Amino acid sequence: MGTSQFMFDALINLARRQRLEVYRAPVPLEPSQSEALYFPRLDLAVVRSDKPGDYYNPELKIVNMERFIDRSLLTQSDRKRRRMLTKYRDELISDALVGMSEAGELHGEIERIYREAMDFDAVGRFCDELEARIFD
Repeated sequence: MGTSQFMFDALINLARRQRLEVYRAPVPLEPSQSEALYFPRLDLAVVRSDKPGDYYNPELKIVNMERFIDRSLLTQSDRKRRRMLTKYRDELISDALVGMSEAGELHGEIERIYREAMDFDAVGRFCDELEARIFD
């Protein structure tokens, strides 16, 4: 669990104590963790991102959670492991994006074949006949 999850948990607990309504968006691949929180009464949203530039807006306040890590407690091997894991994470995300792009292209090709092969007029006639049999 990253440092941002500790902050999210603290915000959720504080909201509950203050009886503030809070909506939580789970991380898709790790539903026990939070991707974002929304506090309607405060008109406030908190979003976790590894790339804060993706959410740039002059009205946003960006909190770098890494500043709360006590670097003196990290050993050299911890630092190397963290860099390695960050590199692997970035590579996996990049590969996933390439795969999703390829899947999108294939989906478009399948849709093109489907549209060319589908007799939409026949489907419309069938639906009209079925509707007449059911409701008449």
